[in-house]
Amino acid sequence: MYLIWTIINYAFIILFFALILTMIAKYKTLLQKKYSIVIIVILVVGFVGLAGEKENSIRGEYTLPTDDESLGRIVDQKRILIEDNTLFDITMLVRFRKNNDEELIPVFTRSGLNGFTSDHRWNYDYAEIDKLGGNTYSYTVHGVLDWYFLDIKIYEEYKELTGTFTID
Repeated sequence: MYLIWTIINYAFIILFFALILTMIAKYKTLLQKKYSIVIIVILVVGFVGLAGEKENSIRGEYTLPTDDESLGRIVDQKRILIEDNTLFDITMLVRFRKNNDEELIPVFTRSGLNGFTSDHRWNYDYAEIDKLGGNTYSYTVHGVLDWYFLDIKIYEEYKELTGTFTID
């Protein structure tokens, strides 16, 4: 589905620029044809998309609540692939500190998209990380995957991703 959405986006961009070049060359004859309304709508949507918001202010970080027992600096970190798609992956980085009992405590997470992400943005809300035993942890990641068409948000897909990982 993500691949189809990307193909539609780029097909529209190519059509938009082809219409601009055609309008420059044949402005009068193009607007007198019976499809002139469709052409004008495509051009207006294209210009609105080009003028749309380009900046993404989402940081994708979450500090896990701890009981103030964690000591010192970060002692370990683990990068986890939490969803594998055709075009992009959703990953999470977990950083650990040691507590008074020398156990690793997760204190910070960061999540983002890797790969070809032109039409999608990952809004990472938070993660829940629980120790299962030994060096094995379970996680639940909450976030929203935004779908864009020419930098206009079209759809929001809520995601709750779960899994386990181990620290070596």
